[in-house]
Amino acid sequence: IDAGLGLGEGTGAVMLFSLLDLALALYEDQTTFDTMEIAQYERYGETE
Repeated sequence: IDAGLGLGEGTGAVMLFSLLDLALALYEDQTTFDTMEIAQYERYGETE
């Protein structure tokens, strides 16, 4: 991310927290196979 800020201003650390919050929100709210009701994988040719 290039916002034209100089090193040592401390703004990079503040901007990093919002980026980490966004990444965590994406990770926690992702869809799972269970919520999409996708059946469990079965190997081709095997029977129960």
